[in-house]
Amino acid sequence: MLRSEIPRGTRVLLPVMAAKKRRLEELLLTVFFRWGFQEVVLPTFEYMDVLTLGLGEAYKERMFKLEERRTGRMLSLRPDITTQIAKLSATLLKDQPRPLRFCYVANIFRHNDSQTRNLQELYQTGVELIGLDSPEADAEMIAIAVECMQEVGLQDFRLAVSQLEFCRSVLTEAGLCDEEREHIQAALQKKDTSTLETLVAQCPITEHYRHVLLQIPSLFGKTEVLHRAANLSQSRGAQAALTNLAQVYDMLKTYGLEDRVLIDLSDIRGFHYYTGITFEGFTSNLGYGVCSGGRYDHLLGCYGPSDPSTGFAIDLEALLEALEHANPLPARSGADCLLMD
Repeated sequence: MLRSEIPRGTRVLLPVMAAKKRRLEELLLTVFFRWGFQEVVLPTFEYMDVLTLGLGEAYKERMFKLEERRTGRMLSLRPDITTQIAKLSATLLKDQPRPLRFCYVANIFRHNDSQTRNLQELYQTGVELIGLDSPEADAEMIAIAVECMQEVGLQDFRLAVSQLEFCRSVLTEAGLCDEEREHIQAALQKKDTSTLETLVAQCPITEHYRHVLLQIPSLFGKTEVLHRAANLSQSRGAQAALTNLAQVYDMLKTYGLEDRVLIDLSDIRGFHYYTGITFEGFTSNLGYGVCSGGRYDHLLGCYGPSDPSTGFAIDLEALLEALEHANPLPARSGADCLLMD
């Protein structure tokens, strides 16, 4: 038995599923190339302290670490492609004309203790757009994500679009301390309304801000969400975030994508480097997203000159699983995937 054992959170794709994964990659790259993106191939491991500049010290706990024999420096298997592309753009390509348009197909490695999906090696494909600070660039990312889903034949999907600065502005305006902010953000990320109610009741804030914080989980839907949110906070940051989100949403309607998009101002998940518009693609067949991304205007500044940037990644196996639910494969003998817990 030990001879066939593989590490927890990894798997073997047998020929049928490997061929389907390869076909997905080809179809998605075709979409990226149509939009003018160029493929890059990045190292599987990097110096850990370099990655930490972009990902933050707290993310070290999720990295797979090893030591470089020659220098003794700590290395990490890459946990994130966006950080690598940000470093590349801010260093080797810092003098290249903007915008830069990159796409990739790669695997990433993260310690994962999730009870629903404990994969620690993930296959991704995605795009990064470096050097454009405009609602048009954010709308373009969402439009490309929709086109990707349509290209591979996934019909039952929606994209939830958020603007992180709205929630950040409300938390700042409420006057919460760092620990209170951290706990409330965690409750919002989990959409745990009962914990949120308990936390808000314990915070030394006004009744007005208690009401505002408790309304955030319900800010989900179409354009009416923007009007409701605008009445909750009059701060300059919150209003600017809503104006930006409205601009992006209007452009998506011009693309004809209104039916594919929902507004979700309660969605504050993702890396700490996100700074504005974020989005996640989901389908009713899965309990987790098939793609996610957003704007990260400060990440390049960790490695060199700052540059406004945005992008997204597609979880290839989640997408493949969603397609299998929608269009079941005919029965066949043998297993297509081995997963060891």
